[in-house]
Amino acid sequence: MATALRASGISVVGAMPWGTHMCLFYETTQDLLDTLVPYFKAGLEHHEFCLWILAEPLTEEDARGALRQAVPDLDRHLVERSIEILPYDAWYPTEGAFDLHSVIQGLQEKLAQALARGYAGMRASGTPVWRHEQGWWDFRAYEQELDGVIAHQRMIVLCTYPLAASGAADIFDVARHHQVVVARRCGQWEMVETTELKRAKEEIKRLHDELEQRVMERTRQLTTAHKALQRQMAERMRAEEALWKSEMKYRSLFELSHDVMRVLKLGGS
Repeated sequence: MATALRASGISVVGAMPWGTHMCLFYETTQDLLDTLVPYFKAGLEHHEFCLWILAEPLTEEDARGALRQAVPDLDRHLVERSIEILPYDAWYPTEGAFDLHSVIQGLQEKLAQALARGYAGMRASGTPVWRHEQGWWDFRAYEQELDGVIAHQRMIVLCTYPLAASGAADIFDVARHHQVVVARRCGQWEMVETTELKRAKEEIKRLHDELEQRVMERTRQLTTAHKALQRQMAERMRAEEALWKSEMKYRSLFELSHDVMRVLKLGGS
């Protein structure tokens, strides 16, 4: 997987590497939109395929309306299928037992399709509200497996949870299976970032700095070589010009001497 940081669009989070698994705890629908709209806007701007899986109270109309204010050419992205906005029941099962493997496989298939279509990668967001209906253990197994799957993929996933419906144990379990935990409370951002992600960002920054240093050094070497080549060309041009002048001088002397000899010969006769 290419070593690179992607713009998250979320001010408190900043840039993040591929394979990042985040979650957001929010209080209001506006908090949710204020997070997801810039998140997907950044993805569209950086040629990533975006998948927005909705949950109540958000509707597709709400999502499109909010996103269109930030992305004026949203209709083009929708036509090109750069972003898909799906209702909850079109992605998560609403009947029978929850099949976490099918859901995760669906994400992997979306990623494969996006890469085949030339996208840099994929970012997704969803709210697994089914945990309240079928039990917290299913959710924990889903998040744990998802965390392992996206770790080595060109994928970024942001899970969202309403604070009002999340107990202390829920929040603790969520934090365990996400690299970044963000909360929007009373309009203020709060964030917890795992040590592993911090180290990954530091390593990527170190590699980026090393690459920049090598590029700068190579640029200096090329500049020095170019200047040396220019000096050699200038010296050669001066030498050729001096040789030409010398040839002209000797040719003039030869022609002059030839004329003198002819005059002397005519005078002697």
